[in-house]
Amino acid sequence: VATLLAYGFPSLWTLFIATALLKALTYSLNEPALEMLYLPTSNDIKFKAKAWIDVVGARTAKALGSAINDAVQGNPGLR
Repeated sequence: VATLLAYGFPSLWTLFIATALLKALTYSLNEPALEMLYLPTSNDIKFKAKAWIDVVGARTAKALGSAINDAVQGNPGLR
């Protein structure tokens, strides 16, 4: 959706608003949903698993986003 807005209204403000909305949605919807997915378990296991998921998940998402960005930049038809 943000990409379509950027193509329809190419300005820095459009990207700023889209980024702010995406961050707000991630904070308000995605993170609470992830917290609810944890199974009832001991605090020690929950602490270790949460740290691992947060670190590996964040790095994987950044790597995937970078790969998509590189693929789009390498293909002039997608720009």
